Amino acid sequence: MTIDGEEWLRYKPISFDVAIIRGTTADEDGYISFEEEVHYDEAVSMAAAAKNSGGIVIVQVKRMAKRDTLECAKVRVPGYLVDYVVVEPKQRQSLDYFYRPSYCGAVKEPVTMKWPTPGLDERKFIARRQAMELQPDMLVNIGVGVSNGVPLILAEEGVWNKITLSLEQGQSGGIPVMGLDAGTMMNPRVIMEHPVQHDMYHGGILDATCLSAAETDFYGNVNVSKLGKSLTGCGGFIDISQETKKIVFGGTLCAKSRVRFENGRVIVEEQGKIHKFVNQVQQVTFSGKRAVDKGKQVVFITERCVFRLEKEGLTLVEIAPGIDLQHDILDNMDYRPIISPDLKEMPKELFNEGLMGLAAVWES
Repeated sequence: MTIDGEEWLRYKPISFDVAIIRGTTADEDGYISFEEEVHYDEAVSMAAAAKNSGGIVIVQVKRMAKRDTLECAKVRVPGYLVDYVVVEPKQRQSLDYFYRPSYCGAVKEPVTMKWPTPGLDERKFIARRQAMELQPDMLVNIGVGVSNGVPLILAEEGVWNKITLSLEQGQSGGIPVMGLDAGTMMNPRVIMEHPVQHDMYHGGILDATCLSAAETDFYGNVNVSKLGKSLTGCGGFIDISQETKKIVFGGTLCAKSRVRFENGRVIVEEQGKIHKFVNQVQQVTFSGKRAVDKGKQVVFITERCVFRLEKEGLTLVEIAPGIDLQHDILDNMDYRPIISPDLKEMPKELFNEGLMGLAAVWES
């Protein structure tokens, strides 16, 4: 369809027969509370869509309660949308925990999080540099992959409460969790339905987002959704990235590479077997042209260098000490990026064995 001079795809509503959702507690009338849930997902939308399609709604819960005894503020799904309730007393709150109260905001845990492994590795190095791109008072979405380590850097540096962190699943105000429980937040200040969170993202409320990139071309197009025969899909990547004011991508320059950090320098031990900066991405999950046209800031951070997306194309703006421009960067890309005439070394604070002093970096 053509709307306001632009071509759009129209997706017609799809009717379906069954919705399967979960909550924490069901009363005898089928009202469902979510007091121990880490996020609310699309539970209400799914249940309503199923009923309006003439289908049924099945809900899994941890326990049952008597009629009209649930606290109203914790009820998310009304009983008139529910057909069947399945009780599973062993229902886990997350992959790592049967129940951790701070995940659902029931209590506030002291923030003492640190990087899980000693020393400096690629993931920590990249997450540190991503964190440098943020500023106090920003509203920042955190994605998966290497970017999932940014909240740990903020916590370790003691500045996590200077920024409001947000997850596409609906939580904001706490610290996103790294590892198997990614998509979960410790000490959230609010948990909203997934569609509501995305509505706000679509409206451009985010100041920045930290995301990962699997493939990037010269024009800043990014692919995270199709790699060879593996069609992983885009998830919320498009929703998050399209209207965010600043996008900070993170990832190694090549796949299956290995570096070490020594005396303030990056030493490449294995260049990598798969190029990630390619002539043509297999699928465009993020449009560099659209980002440039809308005046967005787009940064690509690797363990060897930093690129910024300019109108003319991808531009190399920082290089790590110890890295050879030709051998370690250009020879490991399918195309030659623009080299900034003001090419700088990556900040020396990144190599600190202890804290890097992020608050001071933000002020400089």
